[in-house]
Amino acid sequence: MATAGPDERNLLWLVFTDPYVRDLLPDWETTSRRFLAEFRAEAGPRLGDLARSPVIQRLLRVSEPFRDAWQSHHVEGFTSRERVFRHPVAGTVRFEHHRLAPADHPDLHLVVYTPVAG
Repeated sequence: MATAGPDERNLLWLVFTDPYVRDLLPDWETTSRRFLAEFRAEAGPRLGDLARSPVIQRLLRVSEPFRDAWQSHHVEGFTSRERVFRHPVAGTVRFEHHRLAPADHPDLHLVVYTPVAG
């Protein structure tokens, strides 16, 4: 994220356009589609407005995998799960992936990655 230009500092953009991010995800096709489905679930009633957003419009123009996933209209809520990454130095690493929401700020989410033993 730190090396991305201001117009590219969007996780959805990076997942579908950045070769480095794609290489980090050995199950990129599944993970990218799931990420978009979770994005749709979070957007809820704002999804129609977001469809007209600059980042979505750019993704529709430049990424065929995004276009295909966007047209599927798949919606899926977040679930805790194991995430696997292919790190260029450390090799394959596994984490538990959880999302926490403070009771007094349910619209705020904290994503936590905990290393899997072994």
